[in-house]
Amino acid sequence: MPAAVYSSSSPDVVVIGGGIIGCAVAYFLSSAGVKVCLVDRQGIAGGTSGCCQGHLMVTPSPAYFLSMTRASVGLWRTLRQTLPDFEFRDTGCLWLAETGDDLPLLGEVAAQFAAGGERAEL
Repeated sequence: MPAAVYSSSSPDVVVIGGGIIGCAVAYFLSSAGVKVCLVDRQGIAGGTSGCCQGHLMVTPSPAYFLSMTRASVGLWRTLRQTLPDFEFRDTGCLWLAETGDDLPLLGEVAAQFAAGGERAEL
């Protein structure tokens, strides 16, 4: 499949990948006055971003995952406010135990979320 190229003349930065991350990077760079060339082998959202559920899950452990995923959710909220056609819904998450043996693990995950200031119920 031919590459899709969305470009300004003589770009300052080349962003490779037209998924949600590449498009967000290109958007914020261009908003800051940087000339951007966005390249993707299939076109905008032609890969994973175009066929996945787009779920951002806050992961409680290790602790730095929690801060990084919170930052990501914050950036998505900013995009929702900045771009009128950008769809983002805060939906939460449901973790399931396949067997009774998994229940202690779910208790640990709930405790990690609670320790990180997130709402979690078992």
